[in-house]
Amino acid sequence: MLWLLMLDQEGPVRLCMSPSGGGTCPERSTYNPAWDFQYIADQAQAGQEFRCRARLVYKPYQGRGEILDLYRTWKAHLS
Repeated sequence: MLWLLMLDQEGPVRLCMSPSGGGTCPERSTYNPAWDFQYIADQAQAGQEFRCRARLVYKPYQGRGEILDLYRTWKAHLS
């Protein structure tokens, strides 16, 4: 399966993973990881507006070419 997160930011976005942020899984006596991202706004000013657009795709994986096509199509849609 393909899990693809596309962000319209070239930076500064930081992807993070917490090994136990998703809580526990009692059936397996283990923790669930949690993925997140941080949008970093250095030197932000009061009243300044920021935005970060994202698209998540979850589908059967069909190769790298498909990923590039999905991204190009999404970026063209944003313009």
